[in-house]
Amino acid sequence: MANFAAVNKAIKKAFPTLDIQAVRCKGYVYFDGDNGFDKIQSIYTHPTGTTTDTMIRLCINEISRAIEDETTTRTN
Repeated sequence: MANFAAVNKAIKKAFPTLDIQAVRCKGYVYFDGDNGFDKIQSIYTHPTGTTTDTMIRLCINEISRAIEDETTTRTN
């Protein structure tokens, strides 16, 4: 089971200037905060069956993808 305190600590360490928190739901994870809600896609994974390390990797990858997409959209 993913430890979301550790997941959110890793998110804060990777993106210290952004207000993003991962929130566990039934069957998926969504992102909350000023830079997370409605800006980053939910991750469809079962949080209770996913390890903390895997959840950190999935969250960091999704946040990075969203930032890259936003940057690409602004420059085009």
